[in-house]
Amino acid sequence: MTTYVLLSDIHGNYPALNAVVESEGLDANYIVLGDLMGLLARPAAVIDLLEEIQPQILLAGNHDRAIFEFGEGHVNSAELSSFERDHTLNTLSDESIDFMRSVPFMDVLQDGGNRIAAAH
Repeated sequence: MTTYVLLSDIHGNYPALNAVVESEGLDANYIVLGDLMGLLARPAAVIDLLEEIQPQILLAGNHDRAIFEFGEGHVNSAELSSFERDHTLNTLSDESIDFMRSVPFMDVLQDGGNRIAAAH
């Protein structure tokens, strides 16, 4: 079976995502389990790096769904929720917003005789 690098809850934290990619390499087999966007300030850089590593599975999480499907933030503070939503939507291009709206919430990967079901 293939070895995978599992990532989840990036929340716009490009420096952390980049550190993992620098450690594991661009050609590693990534499975990304959602919450790509959120409170941290680098949503466009996160999308660019995810497009570069081309994960085997790329999923949206509850924060992504809140921002791109329901038009709201997803934290306990109304002020932070507004920041999360507004900063993310104002930072991303229309193309990136469309991309995020197309990311599924669950997927299944066939790896030889094995099936890997993934969800956030």
